[in-house]
Amino acid sequence: MARCSESLKIEETIKKKETIRSKYDVPIPDHNTLWGPIFADMVSQYGSRRFDKTGMAFEEELISYWRKNRSKYPKPLTKQERQQERKKEEERRKQEAERLRSMEVHQPYQFDPMKVYRRGSWEEYFQLTEARERGIDLESARRMAKEAQMKAMHAVVADLPDDICHAAATKLGFFSS
Repeated sequence: MARCSESLKIEETIKKKETIRSKYDVPIPDHNTLWGPIFADMVSQYGSRRFDKTGMAFEEELISYWRKNRSKYPKPLTKQERQQERKKEEERRKQEAERLRSMEVHQPYQFDPMKVYRRGSWEEYFQLTEARERGIDLESARRMAKEAQMKAMHAVVADLPDDICHAAATKLGFFSS
């Protein structure tokens, strides 16, 4: 019981302090300031002697160190100032979102069954959805397009003189040897 009573007593004391601080709006530095520059200054001044306490008790040590050296650190904001800061930040976010929305060029998604998108991308998803709605089989459409392309290439190559591109056409597989 004796081992637990000390930590319980510290915990109860800290809870009472927190209740009083919140009731009377006592300014306390934020977590980043407390564990940033205040902690670093305390360690540089006292070394590791003060680290025998842990958790909330050590945080209380940091707060008491901050109170003794308030002039070194920025003044914490009051409740009203924090609310004003939150409102300003919210307004800034809304304005930024509105600015970005106004800059966007709204172009509807253009369905192109011949275009091949990266697997798993949102473009591929929209393409498959649109093809399903239109009743188009993308694989057969792409196969037919490839065959039409090959026929067009055959026609272009067939019109050229044999001695100029016969070797190139054979290499590409247009003519079987």
